[in-house]
Amino acid sequence: MAQQCFPRKPDRCADPGANFSGSYSPGSRLSQAMLADELGISRTPLREGLRILEQEGLVTAGVRGVATVFSPGMREISEIFELREALEGTSAPLACSRITSEILSDLDQVVADQHRARESGQSERFHRLGLHFHTLLLDASGNSRIRRQLSVVRMGEQLLGVGPMTAGTAGVATEEHAAIVDAVRHSDSGRAEQSARRHLRSDLMNLSRSRGVAA
Repeated sequence: MAQQCFPRKPDRCADPGANFSGSYSPGSRLSQAMLADELGISRTPLREGLRILEQEGLVTAGVRGVATVFSPGMREISEIFELREALEGTSAPLACSRITSEILSDLDQVVADQHRARESGQSERFHRLGLHFHTLLLDASGNSRIRRQLSVVRMGEQLLGVGPMTAGTAGVATEEHAAIVDAVRHSDSGRAEQSARRHLRSDLMNLSRSRGVAA
């Protein structure tokens, strides 16, 4: 979870999970005292941030001001990606007729940045860009109710962010992102949906393999 999860000023939490990028691994214990000191904020905005992250399913509250980063089993991981496939398999074709030129340009930039991050071995940056890509895809749908399900995307990308990044899997993910953007650019809703669903199934397969589970 990146430091930007909690605001310094003002003491309000507009979007506490916006940069939940994997700084803390699943299962990590987070004490309020440690987080307050690390982030340089008071306990009031910290508690609000943790409360919202708990609502999104990213942390579990414990006793004595200690939270635990969500650590799912393989069944829960499969359920997360099944829901993501339904969400993004709907977002991508909707984007074909609703995407703005600004978001399309941003998606192109993210894909280009992922190529560079992969080539330079910047694993953490690569995964942050992945979250940004999928956030933009939900935005491109033009559907506010789909956009509200962003916490599901965050959970999935958080899990990918702590997994190993090989040149092969990173390269495939980047090409799959590029395929989604290309389909949206050409208003090919059928191909956009297929590409989005294929990409998420590929991600789930890679996660399964990294955990030693048959896909």
